[in-house]
Order: sequence, then C-alpha cells, then structure tokens
Amino acid sequence: MRALTVSRECLGFRGNYFKLKIYVSDPDGDVYIKDIPCKLLCTLGAYDTKTCPISSDEVTVFAVFSKATRNYKYDVRTIAAGDEPVKLSGVSMCDYWMGMMFKFDGETSLQVKNDARRFLIGISVTAVGIAIVTMLLTFLAVTLVKALI
Repeated sequence: MRALTVSRECLGFRGNYFKLKIYVSDPDGDVYIKDIPCKLLCTLGAYDTKTCPISSDEVTVFAVFSKATRNYKYDVRTIAAGDEPVKLSGVSMCDYWMGMMFKFDGETSLQVKNDARRFLIGISVTAVGIAIVTMLLTFLAVTLVKALI
C-alpha cells in the first residue's frame, strides 16, 4: 500500500460549490468509467487536499463531478506500480459549454478531449434536428389549416 495525495484548486466563482469525486480502478469496483471498474476513493471540496491509501499496483485515477457525465467529462491519470507516495493536484473550472470540469496539472489526455468534443457534437446535432422537425411540423400545420379554410 502507498499514499495518494490529491489537491484541488478552483478557478472562478462557480467552481467552489460542487464536490469532486476521485475514483481509482479496482477489479471489485461497483462503478464503471469507460468500461473500467472503479471504486470511490474520496470526495474533495473547494481548495481541499486529502490523502488516501491505494494499492502498490498500477492504478488509474479518475476525477469526476457527476455520475451522469462520468463517461465523457473526466480527467484521468495512470500511476505506475511502486511503493513511493504519489501527489496529484489540479484545478476545477466552469466552462460555459461543458459545465464543471477538473483538470489534473499537466497535459489532459487526447482521449478525454475527444470524448468532450463528441459529446458537444452530439448535443449540437440533436438541437439542430429538433429545430428542423419543429419547423417541418409548423409548416405542415399551416398548410393543413390553409387547405381547410
């Protein structure tokens, strides 16, 4: 066993109100993030630091704000096997397009960025589709009313 210390900073006013959940990969975990079984390690408030024990094997650490968005809006770090203590830190922020996000210090993985883009494209396509269907239904209703008059 070794210690994992996670620190959270906040950018902006809105980042202070939401709790950040830290998950670690665990074969006996009851939560799945990107098809990886995980367990909840700790919950961090604004400007919070916690130290928790993790296994000496290689583990994957996920930072997630919401259960509903955990499969596409997260940040992840893989910690190599070893016995030395590990420190991770990052910053939470509110993005007006994506909502609450957390980024570990350093580069965000390309997979996380691609998942977020895919989500935004999906929402955009859905909104455009709803707008087109609404316009078509309105056109049909107006045409039907004109035909009946």
